[in-house]
Amino acid sequence: MSDHPTQILHVVLIKATRYDDDGYPMRHWRGVLPSNTLACLVGLTDAVQRDQALGDGIEIRRYMYDESVQKVPIRKLARLQRLPRERVIVGLVGVQSNQFPRACDIAHAFQREGVHDILVGGFHVSGTIALAEPGTIPPEVQQLMDEGITVVKGEVEGHWSEILQDIVADCRKRFYDYGEPKPDMSLQPLPVVDQEYLKHFMQTNFATLDLSRGCIWDCEFCCIINVHGKTMRHREAEHIAQTIRHNYALGVDFYFFTDDNLARAKNWEAFFDMLIRLREEEGIAIEFMIQADIPSYRMKNFLPKAKQAGCTKVFLGVESLDSDTLAAAGKRQNVAANARDCVAAYEAAGIGTHAGYIIGFPTDTYESVMHSIDKLIDEVKPSTASFFMLTPLPGSMDHVKLRQRGDWMAEDFNLYDSFHETTHHPHLTGGLWTKAYQEAWDKFYSYENIKVILLRTKTESAYWNTFKNLIWYKSSVFVYREHPMISGFVRLKGRKLRRLGLPIEPLWVYWPKRTLDLGKEYYRWWLLFKECKSLWLETRKESLLERYALEKLTRLREEVADRLPQLSSSNGPAFDPHLGARLAQAAQEWGQFVMDLERSWRSLKHIEGLKLLPRLQGLLHTLSQTATQVEGRAGQAGQQFWQDVRAESGRALQRTLEECEVVREKLQDLRRRSLFGEVRRVLQFVRCLARKDWSLEDIHLPTTEQASQ
Repeated sequence: MSDHPTQILHVVLIKATRYDDDGYPMRHWRGVLPSNTLACLVGLTDAVQRDQALGDGIEIRRYMYDESVQKVPIRKLARLQRLPRERVIVGLVGVQSNQFPRACDIAHAFQREGVHDILVGGFHVSGTIALAEPGTIPPEVQQLMDEGITVVKGEVEGHWSEILQDIVADCRKRFYDYGEPKPDMSLQPLPVVDQEYLKHFMQTNFATLDLSRGCIWDCEFCCIINVHGKTMRHREAEHIAQTIRHNYALGVDFYFFTDDNLARAKNWEAFFDMLIRLREEEGIAIEFMIQADIPSYRMKNFLPKAKQAGCTKVFLGVESLDSDTLAAAGKRQNVAANARDCVAAYEAAGIGTHAGYIIGFPTDTYESVMHSIDKLIDEVKPSTASFFMLTPLPGSMDHVKLRQRGDWMAEDFNLYDSFHETTHHPHLTGGLWTKAYQEAWDKFYSYENIKVILLRTKTESAYWNTFKNLIWYKSSVFVYREHPMISGFVRLKGRKLRRLGLPIEPLWVYWPKRTLDLGKEYYRWWLLFKECKSLWLETRKESLLERYALEKLTRLREEVADRLPQLSSSNGPAFDPHLGARLAQAAQEWGQFVMDLERSWRSLKHIEGLKLLPRLQGLLHTLSQTATQVEGRAGQAGQQFWQDVRAESGRALQRTLEECEVVREKLQDLRRRSLFGEVRRVLQFVRCLARKDWSLEDIHLPTTEQASQ
C-alpha cells in the first residue's frame, strides 16, 4: 500500500440489538455471548485490506460495534467522511427478525447524518426473501431498498470485496443475492478476535468460531436451513488450528463453536483430532461449548473425542418430550425416550448438558407443559435448560404456513424473539401461554432443583462451571426479566435512546421510574446472591483443609493412644520438667482451636464439620489426660523412669507434640479466615466463585516424604 492512499474507507460493522418492551435498546455493561457474525465480517474486512483487493491506493479502516454492550456513536462516525477522500460504509450484520426494527432505525439515523452507503444483511432479510413468492420481495425489505439502503441476501464469503468495490466505483446495488450457490467454507477467512471488543464481556478469554454451516434436518420452526442450506459445509481443520494458535497467544482459551449441529459436520473427527493434537503436543489446551442433536450420543467416538478435545458443554435441542409433537414439527430425529439417554451419556462422559425446550406446540396445554417440565427435571436431568415460546420466525416454514392460512401474526418484528406471543394458540389462551413459559423457568431454576443439579456434579471444574451458568440464567430471568440468550450483567439505558414513535420522557418522569427500577433490580440481586451463597454452603464439597485436618487428627490420636500404656508403666525415667508442660500446652491450644472451629462451622451450618466435633473434643480430653498422667507418674518414678523409656517414649511423644503443632498451625488459618458474620461469608463465596475453588482455603499439602520427616 502506498504511503499516501488516494481514498480511505471507514468500514463500520454493527450488530444491532433489539428494543425492550418499553422501547429502549437492550444494552448491558457486560455481555455473555460475543457475536460470531460480527467477528466473521471483521475477518473478511481485514482479509480485503490484507490482500489489497480494492487496489493499492485504498486504505480500509474498520470499526466494530455490538450494540448489546456498546453505544454506537453515530454522529462521530458520520463525521469521519468530512474530507473528500474519506468515505463511511455502514454494515448492519447478522440482523435477526427481533433486531430488524432497531437496525432500520440505526440505518435511518446514519442517513440523517449524511451517510448513504449502508448495507443490511442477516437472517431476517435472507430468510424472508428465500421463502417469499417467486419474483417478490417482502414489503419491509422493499421499503429499505426504496430508501436507498442496500439489502444483502445470503453469505458474503467470496463476495465481500465485490460489494466494497462497487461502493468505491459508485455503482452500489440496492440488492445483492448470494443465496445460491453457497460459498465453499474450507479456506475462508476466520472470525477475528478483537481484544478491545472482548473487554465488554464477562469472560475476556471467550471467543466464537463457526466450523461448519448448514443443517441436515427439516425442523419447520427453524430458519437456518433456508439461509445456510441443508448441505453441510465446513472449514479445514488445519486452517482453524492456525487461528486457535494465534488466539491462544492472545489469552483466548474458551470457545463457543456456533455450528447449528457440529455432530453433522463431515469433518468433526478431524477437527477433534486437531484439538487433541494441539493439547497433547503443543500445550494449547482450550475448552469449548458445542450444539448437537439428540442422536449424536450414539455416534461412534463422538463423545470420547469431544471430551478429550476439551468440550465442557453441549446444547441439545430437546424441544419437546412428546413424540407426536416432535413428528408434527418436523423434528423426526428426536425420540423423546432418547433425550434421557442422550443427556446421561454426555454427563457420564464429563460434558455438561443444556436442554433447549419449546413451549407452545399446537398440542400443548398448560397441564401438559407443566407435566413435561417435571419430566425434564426428574427424568432427563440436564445441567441447565432454556425455554422458548414457539414463534413463527420469518424465514421458517411455520411462518409461511401461517401466512398461507391467513392466521394472525404480530406485525411488530421486535416481538419475534421467542419470548413473546406472536400468534394465537388453540389451547394456551388468556395469558396461559406466557404463564406456562414463565413457570417453566421458575420450576427448573427453583432452589431445590439447582441444589440437586449441583450435588450431581462430579468434579470441581464441573461444579463451578455449572454454578456460574446457573447464576447467569437465574439472574437473567429473576433479576432482569430477560431471556439469558440476550441478557448480560447490569442493564444500561439512555433516556433519549427510545424507539421512534414513542415519546421521550422528561427528566422528572424518567429518573424516578429508572431509580425505582434500579432499586428493584439491586434488591433482586441481593436475594439471588443470598440464595446462591446458601446453595454453595449446602452443596460445596469437603475442603482440602478439612480433609488434611482429619488425616492429621487421626494420626495424632492414634499416636497418643499407642503411648498411653507406656506412660502408665511403673518403670519410668526421672522427672522431665518440660514433658508435662508441653503436653498441657498442646492440650490448652487444642482446646482453644476446637472452640473456635465449632463456632466457625456452626456459623457455616457445615453439617459434616459438626459431625467431626466429638472426635476433636475426644482428642482434647486425651491430651489433657496424658499431660496429667505424665506429670503424676514422673514425679513418682524419679530419675529411673526417664532413662528406661527415653529411646522409645521420648521420641514418640516429641513426634506427637510436633504433629500437634503442624495441625494447629494449619487449622489456625481457618480460625483467622473463618467465616464469622454475613459479610465474611459473602466475601468468601465471591473468592471461591472467582477462582472456581470449592474449598475454604488454599493449602499446599506436604508430600509423603515431607510428612514422614
